[in-house]
Amino acid sequence: MMSLNIYTLCLIFGLTVLLEVIILYIQFRKGKDFPGFLWLILGTLTISFYYLFLFSQEFISFGKFSIIIENIILAASGLILFHASWVLPKTQKKSRHPILFVSLYGLILLVSLLFDNYLIPNAISAFIFAGFSFLIAILY
Repeated sequence: MMSLNIYTLCLIFGLTVLLEVIILYIQFRKGKDFPGFLWLILGTLTISFYYLFLFSQEFISFGKFSIIIENIILAASGLILFHASWVLPKTQKKSRHPILFVSLYGLILLVSLLFDNYLIPNAISAFIFAGFSFLIAILY
């Protein structure tokens, strides 16, 4: 009997989302040119990289850098998907949300890691992803 651990589930999720990226890209190539659709593909690809990075930690040890890398990938995927939903309905408004987000997130991540606190960046990254998902739901 095969046992499923967290690494196997991350591999399954990563490959499933990567398949979704391929399908989205084929739709993009065959369909009309929607603004923001490439951002949607990039955000979905970033989520796939997140799961595949979590899977790779079973074989490769990144040490303390793994926490930094996985938090940055998770927060970046939320930001990219929010930007895609912002641009997708052709409401291309000039916004400074990416600059503000990156500067605040980088500052919080740096300060918490200087104090050897790894729980705060994980919680903040999860809340940021959930917050971006909530903002996308409000936008539509």
